[in-house]
Amino acid sequence: MKQRCINCKKLLAIGAGNFAIKCPRCKTLNHINTQQTQAKPDIDKGHRPHND
Repeated sequence: MKQRCINCKKLLAIGAGNFAIKCPRCKTLNHINTQQTQAKPDIDKGHRPHND
């Protein structure tokens, strides 16, 4: 997940976590608190079961 500055929208980090980072462009302190969640793949999505 891309983490951007809340003030100037500069890309600060890519990933997930809980951290604070100061933007080098506008000096705003950004508090990032994200959980890494991935959608569980749906194995049966779009497939019909075979009837043998």
